[in-house]
Amino acid sequence: MTALAERLLAPADFARSALLRIFGRLLRPLLAHRTLRVAVLGAVGVAVPFLLTCVAPLWLLALGPLVFGVPHLVADVRYLVARPRLHQRGHLAVCVVPMLATWLLPRFYVGFVACLGVLVVAHTPLRRRLVGLVAWALLFIAAVRAGPLADVVFAHVHNLVALALWWTWTPTRATRRWGRVPGVALFAVGAALIFSGAAEHVALGLGALDAPRTGLDLGLLCDTLAPVSSPVFALRATLFFAFAQSVHYGVWLRLVPDEDRPREGTRSFASSYRALEADVGKRLVGGAAVMALGLIAWGLVDLERARDGYFAFALFHGHLELAVGLLWVLEGRR
Repeated sequence: MTALAERLLAPADFARSALLRIFGRLLRPLLAHRTLRVAVLGAVGVAVPFLLTCVAPLWLLALGPLVFGVPHLVADVRYLVARPRLHQRGHLAVCVVPMLATWLLPRFYVGFVACLGVLVVAHTPLRRRLVGLVAWALLFIAAVRAGPLADVVFAHVHNLVALALWWTWTPTRATRRWGRVPGVALFAVGAALIFSGAAEHVALGLGALDAPRTGLDLGLLCDTLAPVSSPVFALRATLFFAFAQSVHYGVWLRLVPDEDRPREGTRSFASSYRALEADVGKRLVGGAAVMALGLIAWGLVDLERARDGYFAFALFHGHLELAVGLLWVLEGRR
């Protein structure tokens, strides 16, 4: 499988080498210095989703999960579980059951039980554990009472969790945190522009809020992602979700991998594949490749149902991010 993947990636590496021969001197600072590269990629990784939110929000919501969804799930498992070797801590297996139970009962409070498992088995002082248990119980009760509204809130919050995990990330080698500032600052600016109405005015002017070929209905999306009485706030919250979700994908597929890489420089595509396979194993990589291609093929036939199918499967990963983040807080380390 490795040999096949390397043959498939050979054209991409050939093109990469050609570009480096042409632009290598110009790009040398970015290639050699990770902090600078993360700063630039972070800024680009926020600016591009914001522009797409203004000019093609429905296409962003429709195609983003199909193209980037499965790869970002693999990145979740790789950087939150495999590389920190959490899978070797057998007692943490109690957290897996409620995450997978969301396949049968897709409710926030079901997956949230994973955080209870973390509170029980984490290596943390008793006082911190008790405070966490009280906070968890209050949130669990509130989530059960809120019902579907809790699911909506978590859908938005989980996009922000990726930014929080990236901001607190401890790379294998020291990286100056200022490299993360441009991306986070631009994200705040983008959010402010969306909720101030600037993004929707651009989208309305371009007619971008109507894209029937996506199979998505903006009114239904607003009712799903922002079930509030104000249609203006509902629209802005939906646009914000499109923006934040795309940034979320970029964090896991570009920024976290760069931060976590042992070496300062960049890798070839073939080298990146070998590292991925070494971290998560051939079976997971192969299964994910089949799933990703199958999802794209499904999307070519029925884009809306393929997108819904992806979200039904991927619900567990938000709880994985939340549970691992809680583990870092409780144990005071990554």
